[in-house]
Amino acid sequence: MHTSLFWMALAGLVPAAELAPSPHWTSDYVRGRRLGTAQSKPLAVVLAPGKGGWDKLTKEGNLGKEARRLLAERYVCVHVDTDTERGRQLASDFDLSGGVGLIVSDRTGQLQAFRHEGTLPGDDLKSYLERYSASGRVAQTTETSESIRTSFAPPRSGTSSISGSVYPGAIQGWSQPSYGYVPSFSRGGGC
Repeated sequence: MHTSLFWMALAGLVPAAELAPSPHWTSDYVRGRRLGTAQSKPLAVVLAPGKGGWDKLTKEGNLGKEARRLLAERYVCVHVDTDTERGRQLASDFDLSGGVGLIVSDRTGQLQAFRHEGTLPGDDLKSYLERYSASGRVAQTTETSESIRTSFAPPRSGTSSISGSVYPGAIQGWSQPSYGYVPSFSRGGGC
């Protein structure tokens, strides 16, 4: 009896953030895309250096309880360690130069819905994760937290150095942020 009371008392000392569900992170981008397609969930690709690099995505230095819950429940999570050669190459394929960023796909895994380079305030991350995992959301354009421009030029064609997949051909009237092409899923997404 005393033992169970002891453990109940200790449970009250555990911070609430530790009780939030934790996302399962894969470091294999290709596997993540397959899982996303199979589960009909968007991909949340966090590009950041080091083990546990996803916590470097926020200005606060941790994802926070609500962001962790959203990632665990609604996304297939991929962490790309930009300290590794393979991670730097994928970051380059995503046209990410700063070493930290977030790419979110649509539910099909074929279109990029959101892109952010650099760190985010935790509340902004939570808001973006809610927005891009909303059921019924249809990808139209790629949204960034900085700027969007419309382009009628087709994306680059070629083969990804990471996945080996071929980039899709031209799509007329698609919207593109002011940076380069994203590997393995087409421009699109957003609002």
